[in-house]
Amino acid sequence: MKELSENCDRIIANPNDIQKLQSQGINFDIIPSQTISDLFEQRKEKAHIIAPLLPILPKGLPPAIQALYQEIRECIFFGLNGAAITMSSILIEYIIKHVTYITESNGYQNADPQKWDDFEDM
Repeated sequence: MKELSENCDRIIANPNDIQKLQSQGINFDIIPSQTISDLFEQRKEKAHIIAPLLPILPKGLPPAIQALYQEIRECIFFGLNGAAITMSSILIEYIIKHVTYITESNGYQNADPQKWDDFEDM
């Protein structure tokens, strides 16, 4: 155990395993996880710093694209960068499908919203 924990400042383990090790005489300093309130406050402070640095939400976009864009911004505000990357790929895919559908329909005026679901499923 000593060799495995060398140069580590924390070990994440099953609470039952920790109890077994403690009963065998191995001492652990157990540090409780942060509370939801603490985590939220930390992320809120960072969000106040990050939010003004991001580009504003573009105007005139279709509602679905605006919603995805805003969700990406919110992920970034709160440090959820992996989720922001995933949402960005979803946004790109959606925009490509949307532009292709509008182009195939010969413009917005000819686009049939009823056919969008079939097109998106292709």
